[in-house]
Amino acid sequence: MKPDDSALAEIFDEPGEIEEIERRAARRLVGLRLGEIRKRLGLTQREVAERMGVSQRRVSAIETGTLDVVRVSTLASYAEALGGALDIAIEIDGRHLKIA
Repeated sequence: MKPDDSALAEIFDEPGEIEEIERRAARRLVGLRLGEIRKRLGLTQREVAERMGVSQRRVSAIETGTLDVVRVSTLASYAEALGGALDIAIEIDGRHLKIA
């Protein structure tokens, strides 16, 4: 159950604090999903890093959600390193519209 906005406002009184927590949680969730996919494919962070042309530390930061900003090009490179492709879509009125 999601608390209502007034309850959250009593706990988080700084402007934008709730939104920042939500952004960090979303980054963390994306990273966890990417790491899980990598593991299921039997790849190490080092192998993905080599394929992307970045450091293992960078891959770790992507997977732990510790980067402030992850560019679409970085996610596309990560997907390619796994042997896949990035699919970007928007959902409008229950319709899934692919945009990239």
